[in-house]
Amino acid sequence: HLPRQAALESPFSPSLSASAGQPQVPAGLRAAIMERLILQLRSGEKTGQLLALSELCEILSLATEDLLHSFSPRELARALVGVLHDDEKTTPDIKLMSIRCLNNLLAAVPVSAAPVAFADAIRPLCES
Repeated sequence: HLPRQAALESPFSPSLSASAGQPQVPAGLRAAIMERLILQLRSGEKTGQLLALSELCEILSLATEDLLHSFSPRELARALVGVLHDDEKTTPDIKLMSIRCLNNLLAAVPVSAAPVAFADAIRPLCES
């Protein structure tokens, strides 16, 4: 887990929204972070995936739907479900973190339920 100060400095933290009186982090930066994390998930490299999943869990647990307009929930859902489907490279820790990320995604962005379902998440979730 990141130290509390780092969590407060997350570009997705509600404390950094304009409504909190703080400068808002540009959507382009948030999109670049999400793109980097999605690429790490798709890399197939266990350590990179675990680090990306850890960061995603934190981002998604702090995020609100308004702050997540800068990325495609469909692409994130596909990447997370892809990790779950890759039985050869997926460790129990990676599976658990992927499931947590999907849960946090659904909590932060309820409209992402359709992309998660279309990404074929049901089977690996039921089998886990």
